[in-house]
Amino acid sequence: MSDDQGLSEPAPPSRRHPLLTVLMVIIGIILLLPGVCSLIFLALAGGGGSGDLWGLWLVCFVISFGGIALLVAASK
Repeated sequence: MSDDQGLSEPAPPSRRHPLLTVLMVIIGIILLLPGVCSLIFLALAGGGGSGDLWGLWLVCFVISFGGIALLVAASK
């Protein structure tokens, strides 16, 4: 008969490889660049522009949101 009676210890948390963390940070920063450029261009254009530019800016901001999410995931 076993002493542990079917109870097992929880598995230790898996550690991510440091190179993967660095790669996630680099890619996250690269993904932030379209949003930063869009903000600068939006400020220089005075917030105006045609409807086509708003769609492009929205796409750039969504890409940048992905970069922010990647940086948050890398920091955990």
